[in-house]
Amino acid sequence: MVNLFLDNGADANHTIYEEHGSALFKAVKHKHHKMVDVLVQITDRISCTRTLALAAKQQDTTTANILLGQGVGCDFEESDRPGPPDPISWDHDSLLCRGLESEDITPPLVWATRLGNAALVAIGSSSKI
Repeated sequence: MVNLFLDNGADANHTIYEEHGSALFKAVKHKHHKMVDVLVQITDRISCTRTLALAAKQQDTTTANILLGQGVGCDFEESDRPGPPDPISWDHDSLLCRGLESEDITPPLVWATRLGNAALVAIGSSSKI
């Protein structure tokens, strides 16, 4: 079904709210490994790294191996860091429209280390960074 949508022009990187993540992010969240294998090939770099961080937070070694096997990086670039919130559109009372925050771009190896998951740290540190 995923391939059918993609073959007919669906954008794997499209999301309504950036903090909710791409289709790949949602596939990892629900541990749909076959979908992860398809989507990782066409998802942008930042979303892929965020997704690897989610796999690390979930301590999901299977998904982490799929992502690393497809060349997903273990770190973000400095330019990926979010800037300050836009003072005009920022709403104190609503989290519905929040952009990416520092937690959203915490590197996967940091999550694995914080959680004390030595296996994920070993897998991530032995991959190409």
